[in-house]
Amino acid sequence: MIAALTVAGVLLLAASTHAQSQPAFEAASIKSSKGDMDQFRVSAGGIDVRDFTLGALIQTAYGVQSFQISGGPAWLASDRFNIVARSTGAPSRQQTNLMLQTLLVERFHLALLRETKELPVYHLNPAKSGSKLTPAPADPRPGDGDFHWGLGRIQGQGVTVDGFCEILSLQLQHQVLDKTNLAGRFDLKLLHMPDNYRPRDSEASVNPNEPRPNPEGAPIFSALQEQLGLKLEPAKGPVEVLVIDRVEKPSEN
Repeated sequence: MIAALTVAGVLLLAASTHAQSQPAFEAASIKSSKGDMDQFRVSAGGIDVRDFTLGALIQTAYGVQSFQISGGPAWLASDRFNIVARSTGAPSRQQTNLMLQTLLVERFHLALLRETKELPVYHLNPAKSGSKLTPAPADPRPGDGDFHWGLGRIQGQGVTVDGFCEILSLQLQHQVLDKTNLAGRFDLKLLHMPDNYRPRDSEASVNPNEPRPNPEGAPIFSALQEQLGLKLEPAKGPVEVLVIDRVEKPSEN
């Protein structure tokens, strides 16, 4: 029991020190929400968040994905919040994320542990036919480095394979590691049929201007080989995980 109390005390002290050593918003309002907009806006004056779960806020603040968060209560993925937080100056996105981390510690009493676990991952390799990625032009263009994705669609202009792996990780909810040895930047477009896609169930939650997948399209694993000359292979690998040790619902203001 003494050992357990000691560990908890260390965690709380670490959380307090963390909050004091990082930048913070000057003022913040948090209210519960019943909406489903999932909107996160960043401006020079702060952030305006609509209908975000705490799980999504953690992902944004710490730059992780849902499969990298372990533990926590059930409401982590169900209860939604509206947050308006204000800052002075013109903080960078990285500084804004640090401010959000501080907000989560101060208002949600969030305490996290970082662990590395051996989990299922995917290795991205060239297919037998060889890579079909199109090298980006040498001269820079507006929009280079950007990805655009939607239902059954990933498109990138002047992007790296590492960046593509991050988008694939988000789509597959597993870490995707680059094993292609393909350096440089590429233009790419991948069209695929999402797993368990049912048009009627998806219509309400999809932007009406978003193109719908081809019902006869290939699943993402086959589409990668056919369209980009790349393949995903299951493996095991180290994945950094955030373990939730403590969290509370915030008081509204």
